Amino acid sequence: MDPKAMEPFGMALTAYYKGEANAELIIRRDDGLESLVPVGYFFRDFSSPIDYTAISYIAQAAFWT
Repeated sequence: MDPKAMEPFGMALTAYYKGEANAELIIRRDDGLESLVPVGYFFRDFSSPIDYTAISYIAQAAFWT
């Protein structure tokens, strides 16, 4: 696999992380079909209580190791 093949993905994630909330990624299949994917899809908003519970468990485990 070409190591540069993932550069557009990394650039899109970085753009979103830096505040470009409308960043999109074009997914192009071998058969030519293209789809736009909002990069925000790869980020969670942690609005669910289960997310906070999971993060607190992980944080506690990391603190004690």
